[in-house]
Amino acid sequence: MCIRDRHIWTEVLGEKGSVVNAPFPTADPIEYSMHVASRVIADVCKEIRIQAQKNAKKRNVDEICVYVATTFLPWQMSALETLKRIYAANGNSFPADTTKQVQAAKESWLTKEVMPDAMAFMAFIRQNAEKYGEDAIGSTPSIDDADLLSSIAEYVAKTSGVQKVHVLTREDE
Repeated sequence: MCIRDRHIWTEVLGEKGSVVNAPFPTADPIEYSMHVASRVIADVCKEIRIQAQKNAKKRNVDEICVYVATTFLPWQMSALETLKRIYAANGNSFPADTTKQVQAAKESWLTKEVMPDAMAFMAFIRQNAEKYGEDAIGSTPSIDDADLLSSIAEYVAKTSGVQKVHVLTREDE
């Protein structure tokens, strides 16, 4: 190690000992809301690009509207409550038979019509909870999709190949 490196390590950074003996730095845990924001941006851009390319053969797509939900639907709220209950009852983890437990409970909100969507939603939430913890089972969305997408609408338009992106909430319909 040269004298310049030693000077930076001890005098500038204020570290003790040698950089050679220092442990490798560790990263802070990923904040769940940042993970969700990243996924929303990537998924929205990809979906818009795919749809714009499909429709480009029929007509030129200049503008698109992206509708976002600001709250969970009633059946999603019920699914989250069910998952929270199972999660807490099993020491902040999910048992291998979570799906069977949900179906066996025969809750009134889990109708034939919402069953496929509910199972996919719960699998998604469960996977995120196992990876990021209890934040993934919150009863409010961890980010405001409308604010996020509105703030990057120009980026979404450029990466998706359309000229203008409008972000509207479900209530704006």
